[in-house]
Amino acid sequence: MERRLSVMREQALHLGQAEHVAVHRTPAFKLLVGVDCDLVLRQGTRSVGVRAAVVHPMTTHAVEAPGIAIGCFWSIGTWGAFTGARREPLILEGAALARVLAWGREVSRAGGGEDPHLAAEGARLLALPRGRPLDGRVLRALRQVDTFPWGSSEALAETTHLSSERLRHLVAAETGVPLRQHRLFARTMRAIELMLRGRGLSHAAAEAGFADQAHMTRTFRRCFGRLPSHRPAGAILHAPWTAPAAR
Repeated sequence: MERRLSVMREQALHLGQAEHVAVHRTPAFKLLVGVDCDLVLRQGTRSVGVRAAVVHPMTTHAVEAPGIAIGCFWSIGTWGAFTGARREPLILEGAALARVLAWGREVSRAGGGEDPHLAAEGARLLALPRGRPLDGRVLRALRQVDTFPWGSSEALAETTHLSSERLRHLVAAETGVPLRQHRLFARTMRAIELMLRGRGLSHAAAEAGFADQAHMTRTFRRCFGRLPSHRPAGAILHAPWTAPAAR
C-alpha cells in the first residue's frame, strides 16, 4: 500500500502498512489505530500490544505496525489548555475501540481519508475530556508561528504585547510544550507541505526556516521517528495547524 499523508495543519493523517517508526515525540495528540492488526507500542524497554491508543504530546515512544495502520495527529489547541502530563498512552477498549476501528476501516477504504471531515471524525469519536480554551494571546502567537515559522521570538512577543520571557512562560504553561518546540514543529509541517509540492529537501529546509537540511532532518526524525526522505506521499492543507478544531 502506498503511504499517504493528509495534512490539514490542525490535523494530519498518515495511512501506511508494515512500518517501523523509531523513537520520537511529537508536540501533538496522536491516535494510533491498527486497522487489521495489533500494533506494538514501545516506551523505553517496555512494549505493549495495542489495537488503538492515544499518545499525548511530547510522549517518547516507538511503533511497529505489521499490517495496515493509521496515525492521526491533532494540535494541542484541539483539546484546550494543558491539564498535566500523561506519560502512559491511553489504550482504547470496549465501545470506544469499536467506534475507532470502524472509523479506521473507513479511512483505509478511502485511501487515507483526504476528506477533512473524515479525519476530524476520529477526534470526535475519541470523546476525550477537553480543557478550557487556550489563552487568546497564546493562540495568536501560535498562529503567527504557523504563518511565519521562520519569525523571531521578538516578533512574536510584539504580536501579543508581551515580553519574550513572559510569552515563553505563558505558552509553556498553557500548552505543556516550550515555544521553541512549537516553532520547530511549525517549520517541520511547512517543510512537509513544501516537499509534497515538489521542493527538494534542501530547498524545503531553507524555505521553512531551518538553518540547513541537517537541522530539518534531525527535527523531522525527533517529531516523527523517520527521515524526511521517507515521508508519505500526498497532502491536503485546509487550515492553520494551530487553529483549534470546531467543537
